[in-house]
Amino acid sequence: MHGIVPYRDEDAGDVSALMDQIAELPSTSAESFRAFAALPFNRSARDFRLLRVEDRTVGFATSTLLHDGALPIRHFRIGIHPEHRRRRLGTLLLMEILRQDAPAGTLLQCNSQQSWQAGNAFLEHAGFRVSRVERLMRRAVRGTEAFAPPGFRLRPATARDDAAWIALHAEAYGAREDFTKLTPEHLHSERGCPGFDLRVAERDGDVVGYCHAMHLEGREALIQSLVVRSDVRGRGLGAALLSSSLRALASSSFDTASLNVVSTEHAAISVYERLGFETYDQMLTFQQPLSAARSTS
Repeated sequence: MHGIVPYRDEDAGDVSALMDQIAELPSTSAESFRAFAALPFNRSARDFRLLRVEDRTVGFATSTLLHDGALPIRHFRIGIHPEHRRRRLGTLLLMEILRQDAPAGTLLQCNSQQSWQAGNAFLEHAGFRVSRVERLMRRAVRGTEAFAPPGFRLRPATARDDAAWIALHAEAYGAREDFTKLTPEHLHSERGCPGFDLRVAERDGDVVGYCHAMHLEGREALIQSLVVRSDVRGRGLGAALLSSSLRALASSSFDTASLNVVSTEHAAISVYERLGFETYDQMLTFQQPLSAARSTS
């Protein structure tokens, strides 16, 4: 017997243990998953689901409705224990997602690494198509020097920088379909995530860039975002911010750092490669209009 039930905060350990068994997904601690579920855009994980077989958690779905972009997007991820695949359990979780409320015109979206052939085949069979490709890059964090370009200062961020953080985030990502507006509540939650680190660059007291890092898994950190204001780009500020963040991660006992970058952002890729980041996989963003998915389910 199997059943789909809503996720609860006390289920974070079950999801963490399950993700450890799914080689294609990053491992995460219960603490990290609980912090992710609590982020404001997840709305207390109200649309997350677990799939249980005889009281054992063998599958999960994270599902989040994002309203801030040009179109509403329901972003989801599905994971099934390897011993329970090929039983249409992933399809059951997808059908559960299709039944969740969403405004007209909503896009369904799921990210999947290019190397996860079975997961990509599942999405393609369900009618999803790739809309964006990102490089996944990684490097060791040790041996990094950080020097601010003339006229700029690098420092750890404080709560006084929140307004600048929100504005720079909107400038950098506001045109993306899956843009999510930052709020003070969101920033408070981000600061509570394991391994949180935020470095800013300022000129004459004005914050003009930031690098946001957090714990990913094990002793690996994630460079969540690197943003430099458009009028001060081309001066080496992005490389300086990233180097400063890597030094901070090394002092916090992280061994490696990873990041995602859209495959067409050649200037950013060149910066990362100069700093020693190497591509190890690609992230594919699959999308499909919700109306089309419902009509074929």
